[in-house]
Amino acid sequence: MIVKCINNNDINSSWPKLTLGAYYEVEKVKEFSNGEKAYNLEGFGEYAYDSTRFEVEEDNRSFHLSDLKSGMVIEIKDQLYLVIRDISMFVGKTSYINMGGYGESLKYIHNGLHGYNWDIVKVYQGNFEYGLENLFHKDQLKLLWERKEYIDMTLAEVLAIAEKQVGKTIYITDK
Repeated sequence: MIVKCINNNDINSSWPKLTLGAYYEVEKVKEFSNGEKAYNLEGFGEYAYDSTRFEVEEDNRSFHLSDLKSGMVIEIKDQLYLVIRDISMFVGKTSYINMGGYGESLKYIHNGLHGYNWDIVKVYQGNFEYGLENLFHKDQLKLLWERKEYIDMTLAEVLAIAEKQVGKTIYITDK
């Protein structure tokens, strides 16, 4: 589950600091008998933060370039690349891509360059448990976000397609 920090005030000063507006992956949800919840966040050890400090995000929330962290893995047309923030690069098995070519929407600014769509279509949490050799195996990665493609259509266009599919005229009612 992905959560967004909406309150980072009054946290125990010995605990890792939360960034207001940042997104975090929840490793574990602790539920208490009084109905309250606390979240253990990935990378924050055993610290459990009160759930009222966060908004739960939809699974397909909008993911941004600024949300990418080193160690994550991105997918561009079936090719996987490791995110290395320090040098602003996506590094693959045989190639690399400069992050500067991307906008916040994870779309390649010069889309269509050389007839290839370079948009980022999936973001995974990297898994270094088995070393770099297995890093680019999708079955070892946890999907965090996937781009959903949508088609804008008018009601008349949808109706025409539906009528073609069923082979009959369709009348829309309010029932």
